[in-house]
Amino acid sequence: MFHDKNEPSPLDLAKSLTPWGMKWINEFNGLEIHPCQVIGSLNGEQIARPCAPEQASFWTVYGHYKPDSLSSGIEALEDCPTESAAQKACDGFLKCYPHLSSDRPSLRQAVQDKLTP
Repeated sequence: MFHDKNEPSPLDLAKSLTPWGMKWINEFNGLEIHPCQVIGSLNGEQIARPCAPEQASFWTVYGHYKPDSLSSGIEALEDCPTESAAQKACDGFLKCYPHLSSDRPSLRQAVQDKLTP
């Protein structure tokens, strides 16, 4: 079976439907969840920052880049309306990508420690 050059290739279609983070999932070695608060907007995009759980506008699942990756730090993979939804998203990632299971302390705890006087 030959591909019609006038039609998009099935591989290109699959790539276009794949969320950004999933294309690079092997660059991560762990996940964390923490609350975020919307503090404004710019050009129609929300600006958010980490916050205390009771101030959360939404919750984000982050992937940790591996130490030997070209990037460093963390990258947002999924925004969720509640902590419970974020935990379910995280569980889904771990089921599909068990290499993301990590014993590292969560950023959520680090943020809470900074916000607590």
